[in-house]
Amino acid sequence: MMRYAIALGPILFVAGTLSGAEVQIQSPPNDSIVQTENITVKGTAVAAGGGGGPMTVELRVDDGPPQQATVQADGSWSLPNVKIPAGPVVLSASVAGMPAPALSLVTRGQGISHQPRQKVRIVWSAAVDEQLKQIALGTLEPPPSVAQQNAFVIGVHAGTTTAFRRAYQDIADIEIVDQDGPDVHTIQMLSDSGGIYGRSFYDCGNTDLHQTSEIWVGTYGTTMIGSFADGGVNEWGPMKRTDSLQTRIDDVSEALGRTSAHEAGHSFGLVGATDACGWMRGCDGGHD
Repeated sequence: MMRYAIALGPILFVAGTLSGAEVQIQSPPNDSIVQTENITVKGTAVAAGGGGGPMTVELRVDDGPPQQATVQADGSWSLPNVKIPAGPVVLSASVAGMPAPALSLVTRGQGISHQPRQKVRIVWSAAVDEQLKQIALGTLEPPPSVAQQNAFVIGVHAGTTTAFRRAYQDIADIEIVDQDGPDVHTIQMLSDSGGIYGRSFYDCGNTDLHQTSEIWVGTYGTTMIGSFADGGVNEWGPMKRTDSLQTRIDDVSEALGRTSAHEAGHSFGLVGATDACGWMRGCDGGHD
């Protein structure tokens, strides 16, 4: 079994339709998953200025040849039997004279089936809690009191769980639990510091419900506090020393919660690689 690690970076998404465009793709909706090779693509089109004769929509799958559909009197158009390769593709629809096409990102999956409920527990150690206090002390001015530091730790614990839940809302059947078990995935908050923010086993299809993801809170502490050092460049902007305690709780909770969701996603089989889940187009490092 292999592990994959992450250093945080931006994620780009394709817009479903462009503001002011005369043509729209309505089905399949943007950022959706289909399971069949041939699909029907539907949409609407309106002539510039609301007039003109019959229009023809040209649909492309990635950079493939155009497929044409006639716009009906009610403004709708439809193209049956559009062939979609496995993995993510961009559908683009345009009419003559349009400045830019309407876009929709569609992924054709393979072997998708209902998965059992995945239980998750998040484990914090005393050493990690001390690191959280140091983040508060090293990034806020005036320095938080002991009571505020303790409140910071409690707030980050709760906020991290909230951010994790939000990441999987309407996506996967996730239950947060307190105790370990054969169907429980553990997210271990560690004091380690290094060149990564977290790592986890890659498990295509989530065949093993009892695995562990690591979040290196020490790396967050080192980079966040170091970013606020005198004379340094604040790489964690817009965070600033004058932020409130609650703002910093939100900052750290989002960072830890979203990284936890990403790392667990490797073990849940939601991040593709080069094996049976390769249709998700992950790189060799397991990132899509």
